[in-house]
Amino acid sequence: MPFVNLHNQTQYSILDAIITPKTLFAKAKELGQTAIAITDHGTLASTWNAFKASKDSKIKLLIGLESYFKFDIQDADERMKHIIFIAKNAVGYKNLLTINKKGFDNNFFIGKRIYPVINWDILEQHSEGLICLTACGNGIISQLLMNKNTLGAEEVLLKLKKIFKDDLAIEVLANNMKRNANIYNDEIDQQFLNRALINLGKKHSIRIVPTSN
Repeated sequence: MPFVNLHNQTQYSILDAIITPKTLFAKAKELGQTAIAITDHGTLASTWNAFKASKDSKIKLLIGLESYFKFDIQDADERMKHIIFIAKNAVGYKNLLTINKKGFDNNFFIGKRIYPVINWDILEQHSEGLICLTACGNGIISQLLMNKNTLGAEEVLLKLKKIFKDDLAIEVLANNMKRNANIYNDEIDQQFLNRALINLGKKHSIRIVPTSN
């Protein structure tokens, strides 16, 4: 079965990646992949260049977005979590644009950077046509699991399942890294997370998607 990576950043994800869409698609072609998703952090700015690279390489582009999420946008102390959306169709693409725009309407400053932030209301209103992934170690489920809040993680997962139904997938990463990451310097233990995420997926019959982030 061919591998399609559903979690990739490009140079448009500030301080997260330096690869251009053109180089990324060329590498995907070299590896024999048939499609690849672009899920830049808080931006759809790479879409036009990724579309051109897709046409040139004949590799299918899956347009996505890695959003920043808060349960309460007004809570300045709540840590931002990651969540990924991939457009299935034209309706989904329009909802990606809307989600990104509404995120910037609720922008959040940390240091000198602006982070576009969304919440449950935005998700519930603009979920049509989207595939949702639970993202990386900084994700909406993973942060709760790393804080030993398994019950909270399960509640959030079930709420996502209610919104996205069969278009929800749990993301795991193919590494055993244990590191401090994100702007809060939180600890991420990927081996622990993979086990916990797979157990949740099995328990609630939610598909598991491996990525390389």
